[in-house]
Amino acid sequence: MKIILTTCKTKDSHEIALKLLKEGLAACVSSISGMRSRYVWKGEIQVEEEKQLLIKTSDKMLEKTLKRLAEIHPYEIPEIVVITPEYISENYLNWINQTLDK
Repeated sequence: MKIILTTCKTKDSHEIALKLLKEGLAACVSSISGMRSRYVWKGEIQVEEEKQLLIKTSDKMLEKTLKRLAEIHPYEIPEIVVITPEYISENYLNWINQTLDK
């Protein structure tokens, strides 16, 4: 199992999540609201209200999911970070794999 982190504007979060779920690239997408990002973009400090998406996918689907996320993400340079969990409960891992291995 892998967890992909990305941030996006609130208005885009629902569409990104639905596309990945409907296309069988993610078993679950959790969104965290109320996030304020501060970053440097083109030499200027930016402050944006965003959502953090935690996209849960299988090892098998990782490359396809990363490719699709890059295609559908509206940002010019989206944050796309992959985390490999140190521990995953067996039942949860089985559910992820069964959901995506259709």
